[in-house]
Amino acid sequence: MAHHAESFRCDTCAWGRHCDDSNPAPFAKWVIRGVIESKTCLLPMITPQTKFLLRMHDHYRGRVLPYDGGMLDQPHYYAEMMEWISARDAEITAEEQARAQRQQRTAGLREMR
Repeated sequence: MAHHAESFRCDTCAWGRHCDDSNPAPFAKWVIRGVIESKTCLLPMITPQTKFLLRMHDHYRGRVLPYDGGMLDQPHYYAEMMEWISARDAEITAEEQARAQRQQRTAGLREMR
């Protein structure tokens, strides 16, 4: 969701307000391959702790750590979570790049016809 935050703004929702089980979409609109397929919005699943960790990850990427010192001076759970978020971020970025390359190749083949 952090990669596509614009898709998860309730005030500009273009998906028909499929916020919960009282109004599910007719098919899985939100899919994270290998993790979840949902007919309702994923935003309610994001806890304040998750939002906090994503903000911490932004600082981590900017090389700002919560405690003085280097990575070895940080709490173990912090280091593990930042590594996990970074790995997932890299996976999503690679998937998006691969999808864009496939679309470019497909568009190029269409132009050649």
